[in-house]
Amino acid sequence: MKLKLLLTIAGLMATFGAFSQERSVFRSGYLRLGINQLGKALDNNLSPKGNIFNNRYGAGTGYVLEFGHIYYFKSKKKETQLNYGLDWTILSLNYNKMDEWGAYAKSSQAGKAEIEGESIAAAISSKLGPTLSIIPFKNSLSIYVFR
Repeated sequence: MKLKLLLTIAGLMATFGAFSQERSVFRSGYLRLGINQLGKALDNNLSPKGNIFNNRYGAGTGYVLEFGHIYYFKSKKKETQLNYGLDWTILSLNYNKMDEWGAYAKSSQAGKAEIEGESIAAAISSKLGPTLSIIPFKNSLSIYVFR
């Protein structure tokens, strides 16, 4: 249910962003779909706090949906192999199912510890940072070296 709600919100925001303005004078935007891995597996010998501080979240493979714009500092008319600018990820949505915590609670020394329901990790963010791209051949896709 939560995943459906998250995907619905993402779809609506992408739709509103796509039809809200005229084409920008900058390069066109992008849409990224991907998978991510949040931390490592849980260690039953550590406390929950110890697991979190040691980058052990017990999360399965998750999903990422991002869209944004890259604003290059060079003119579109100049054909160069090296481009630099700013990458603004307008919206980044991340979802991971925390699937190891139930087994951790049963195997830990906590006694009556129990986790009910489904645990997830979700994040909504916006990012801004430098980008450097190299276009090795004319009319080819760029390779992002630094972002």
